[in-house]
Amino acid sequence: MITQSQHSKESLLPRPMDIATTCVYGLSFLSAGLFMFLPLVNLLSPSPWQRYMGAIHGFAALLATVVISYAGHLA
Repeated sequence: MITQSQHSKESLLPRPMDIATTCVYGLSFLSAGLFMFLPLVNLLSPSPWQRYMGAIHGFAALLATVVISYAGHLA
């Protein structure tokens, strides 16, 4: 009976693995959101060179999102 009550108290607290996963996903999506927002500034610029760099940056942001989801899966 005592071990069951201790087990129920432990189950109320989040496990370290859950906290790590939440932190990885939270920080990753925050940085990906900023990373995906920045190309919009370049895409709206009149210079073709800046639009080209914005397209490369946007594609890199999408690839970073894939890496983020994989890293969150491993956490």
